[in-house]
Amino acid sequence: MSFSVEWVDQINIRPEVPISEFYNPVDRQLYAAKWRTVNPEKEFESHNPRVEVELLRVITDEHTSSYNIEGEALGAYSRRGYEEALKIPYGEGEKGGKYIVQITLSKDEKPKIEMASEEGISPDYLDQVYKAISAIPGIHTKKDEVVFQLNFLVK
Repeated sequence: MSFSVEWVDQINIRPEVPISEFYNPVDRQLYAAKWRTVNPEKEFESHNPRVEVELLRVITDEHTSSYNIEGEALGAYSRRGYEEALKIPYGEGEKGGKYIVQITLSKDEKPKIEMASEEGISPDYLDQVYKAISAIPGIHTKKDEVVFQLNFLVK
């Protein structure tokens, strides 16, 4: 399974990414930037076909991100987060929707995990996802924080 993070403005063959707005439901702020998102090249194995990976969004600016953590390390950690979340079954009778796991990596602290979801996503399910992702051995940045989001869709 291949999964990597690329910064669009470092790759000359890609078109210019327009500035767009993004409302972050985790901190309830509106941001405008040239968002870098990554869609996985291959499907992740899910223990429940109702749950799918949507995308990875790097919130921290490209200069800070690329200086503080290598794309391969961030890709491997993100892949592990997706894999752990997809191991958790989602109830058949439960309402679907989207949810986000926001992870803040730092130099000295454990990764900070925050979550946001649309109304209807089971709180028990989100608690299990939180515990599973929190159990992943953390990685650290060189100096500054790097924030990214794992986005999921529950059908």
